[in-house]
Amino acid sequence: MHDELRKKIICDFVFVDISDEPRFFILSKDEVINIIETNTKDWLTKRKHRKPPEESNKIIPHTVKLPSIEKYENNWNQILQELNN
Repeated sequence: MHDELRKKIICDFVFVDISDEPRFFILSKDEVINIIETNTKDWLTKRKHRKPPEESNKIIPHTVKLPSIEKYENNWNQILQELNN
């Protein structure tokens, strides 16, 4: 899964929470990959008791939830570092 994500995720991310006043969460591509991998492993672990998917190549949904990115709020230096390199 790691190599597949590396091919698909090629840049940093800015997530915007617009539930109240806008909040910005800036993550490097590696941070996004790590969060997705962790969330996917957790999801797979929780569903082990269920019947496995009939198709071996079934797509696993990727989600990024607010609690997993809150520590990256206003992490604008992440983007600035990339621009300066």
